[in-house]
Amino acid sequence: MARPPDNRPSDEHDAEERARALLLAEHPEVREQYERMRPRFEAASALIRARREAGLTQAQLAERMGRRQSLISAIESGRRSPRLQTLADAARALDCDLRVEFAPREPGAEGTATATPTAPRVI
Repeated sequence: MARPPDNRPSDEHDAEERARALLLAEHPEVREQYERMRPRFEAASALIRARREAGLTQAQLAERMGRRQSLISAIESGRRSPRLQTLADAARALDCDLRVEFAPREPGAEGTATATPTAPRVI
């Protein structure tokens, strides 16, 4: 059975996704806040995934970047929005390319003329 990117068991990940979807469906104000913060969460998820794939701890990544572990922790937890330069430094330390992309949304998807605008997604 394939595991989700964050290495949690699939059933735990699925239950969490269902709970998130239910919460967002039932509480528009939570959904609005979630959509505003989506780029931060997606950047944090990408950083966590790349760091784990490299087999590094937050402290090891921070050392390679010449930064403090507390910065990596704050970004990964979503408490702090990463600056583009910080992401570029992390990519360099992880021997990865950093890609920023503006991709058109699918027709009828959130953020198009037929739906409420949302924050852009970081992919």
